[in-house]
Amino acid sequence: MNSLPENATIVEVEGTGKYYIRVDRGGVSFFFDPGDKNITQLIADTTGLEDPMALSQLAKDNTETIDELSFEQQFLDDDFLVFVGDYDSASENWTDILNNVKNITERETWWGNKEFRDEYIRVYEFATDDDGVFDKTTFFENLKTNGTIGKALGELEISRDFYNRTIDERLDPYQYGMDLDTYVGSVQAIAIEAGVPLEDIKDNTELNNSLKLVANNLNNGVYGDPNTKAAVSTATQQVIALVNPAFREANGGIYTLHDDILKASKGMSTVSITTKHDEVEELLNQFLPQSMWGDIDVSKEASKLQMEPNYKYELQEKLKDKRFAQFNMYDRDISWSTILSNKKGSIKAAWGIDVKWDNPVLNDIISMNDTTKEGEYLRGKGMELGIDKVKNDFALASASAYGDGVIKSQNFLEN
Repeated sequence: MNSLPENATIVEVEGTGKYYIRVDRGGVSFFFDPGDKNITQLIADTTGLEDPMALSQLAKDNTETIDELSFEQQFLDDDFLVFVGDYDSASENWTDILNNVKNITERETWWGNKEFRDEYIRVYEFATDDDGVFDKTTFFENLKTNGTIGKALGELEISRDFYNRTIDERLDPYQYGMDLDTYVGSVQAIAIEAGVPLEDIKDNTELNNSLKLVANNLNNGVYGDPNTKAAVSTATQQVIALVNPAFREANGGIYTLHDDILKASKGMSTVSITTKHDEVEELLNQFLPQSMWGDIDVSKEASKLQMEPNYKYELQEKLKDKRFAQFNMYDRDISWSTILSNKKGSIKAAWGIDVKWDNPVLNDIISMNDTTKEGEYLRGKGMELGIDKVKNDFALASASAYGDGVIKSQNFLEN
């Protein structure tokens, strides 16, 4: 490229040695900070020119020189300036710059609203003290809570959460990127919890891209403040509706798959979903006596778990309460599988045999919850039932108590 793109200018701030790249977009101008590059280096990097004379002429033709005060004032006049961020000439070019501006103008449509711009200016002035020192953090934090800004956003049908996340990105782009990585992992984990094999997420391009879009929406504030349960719940519903069409409203389900996710998933091959019946039964085995399973609708609980993976923890607590209501002689948080295993072990030690969960003797000693009494009970019950080990143990104990009945010959002669 032997010239700067249309509507692009190099701005030199007189007396500061600073240059900026400015791109005009109808009443709003976006500018980038190229760091320590001088104007010749900047133009050479962004255009690919090497001829010194051509670079000099291009710099002359495309550079606007203004004093520092005038530059500051451009934030506040009709030619509204928006600082986009740093420009890395080592890895970016004019195409990157223009694409960045294009993305911003498409995403941040509020810059075209005069009410928004007027209030933005007022907040900017409020964040600048009498000595002209500008407090960036105060400025951005005030924008997040300003009522007039919120009203302008509402007229544009833009949520406050979405706008505030763009501010978070301006304040700390690195953390914003880290947040996105975290949400990508979280959304994939939701899909796996919903029964999607990890291999499908890796190999199914449309599925993978759609899940990343859900994560991006969560990070951008599209679903609300990403730190709230409501936003995470919306993201979860989108994942469930995406991977399991049976849950979509259009198919008689309860979730509506948003248009952007539907579009991203176009052409997606069918995802193999594992049902949650086995997982529900595992929870039942762990927390509830099998004799109490009768009023648990496994299919219904599995559906709930499919729709909301975190329902697993709610179901656990419900099963704990149900068991504790009948067996309150044990701590509520002790799992039923632990209680059952311990008492089966007591019977095995006393009788030498394994018993099934529905053995009435097992239920008796569970209800007893007294190791001394259960030992006596198991010996008596074992004798009553004719358990071999109990009878043998009793015979040995009796022999030890009365002797073996054999008189030693030496003792006999002496007597």
